[in-house]
Amino acid sequence: MVNPKWDVDRVGHYHAQQKQIQSIIPSPLGHVFFFISGDIWQIRNGTSIESAIITRNKNNFYKYLLRFVGAMVLILFSFFPAVIFWFFF
Repeated sequence: MVNPKWDVDRVGHYHAQQKQIQSIIPSPLGHVFFFISGDIWQIRNGTSIESAIITRNKNNFYKYLLRFVGAMVLILFSFFPAVIFWFFF
């Protein structure tokens, strides 16, 4: 005979595992996915800048540096309205 309390615990345990898996493997539509992909891009771009410095390639250095500065400006303008709203409203 199956204990009904065990069935409830099994379902609850399944949902807990599902939440843990979702936090480890983000959905492509979730906000965590964009943070992770941004981090990966930042690491790759920083490595490219370092590589251009080591190889003394000015063209690649300026190209990757401008990408980095452009990304920083984009981040600034994406957070700036939220900060203004937070302070003044």
